[in-house]
Amino acid sequence: KAYEACEYHAAMEAAESFFWRDLCDNYIEIAKKRLYGDEGYGAAERRGAQFALYTALLSVLKMMAPVVPHITEEIHSLYFAGMEGAESIHVSSWPSPPPEWSDADAEEAGELGLSVIEGMRKVKSMAKASVAAPVGTLSVACDDDVWAKIEPLERELLGVSNARGLRHVVSPDTSFVETDEPRVRVAADLVERPEEQ
Repeated sequence: KAYEACEYHAAMEAAESFFWRDLCDNYIEIAKKRLYGDEGYGAAERRGAQFALYTALLSVLKMMAPVVPHITEEIHSLYFAGMEGAESIHVSSWPSPPPEWSDADAEEAGELGLSVIEGMRKVKSMAKASVAAPVGTLSVACDDDVWAKIEPLERELLGVSNARGLRHVVSPDTSFVETDEPRVRVAADLVERPEEQ
């Protein structure tokens, strides 16, 4: 929409925000174990993560191409051109998701999962612990309906938070931190590393 209105700064800002916040800070962190085939992820799950990452990277490259034409063309020519069959990124099709990818329930579950990750990061930051610091139990305070959407994401949440367990809490105490999602609060038992004991 920003490009169509010739608002190039807004278009680039949206593309950069997606790249850094959504793709790098969240998706890649969540998908790492799946991409490397760690912790019981199979070949199909790995290929799914690779497909999603490939599609997202190509899409963001195309979204940035009108503003940063030279570097996007170089990256496209080095990796994507042969697979996509487009000689130049500037004559390739604009990224557009197929209608069957639209799933409001999955999007809501993903947003709720991201709020748990946000809360976990906030807990670690308040404790001056690194993002990679191990967690014993990651506790999520929410109602049963919200938990039903978060629970299927358990493996991903445990992987990205470096936690051993995930539990649902209905009545949280004051140790739970708020997230941007008012229906979700989070607490985490940080595990001391042997050298810190």
